[in-house]
Amino acid sequence: MDAIQSDIETIAKELTREIKYGRLLDIGTGPGRLLLKIHELNQKIKLYSFDISKKNDQESRENS
Repeated sequence: MDAIQSDIETIAKELTREIKYGRLLDIGTGPGRLLLKIHELNQKIKLYSFDISKKNDQESRENS
């Protein structure tokens, strides 16, 4: 596991510990790895993403 993936796991665990249900918007989502990890940990959270880069926005949708 690389350092970025380790950070993503840490952030996702902290967020899902605090947020049990509801909606979460990730602005500047990049390829969407954080949202994928959050979804893996808690499917009750409705996830939304936005990235100004059309390439990253499309990539995150393909990864979901």
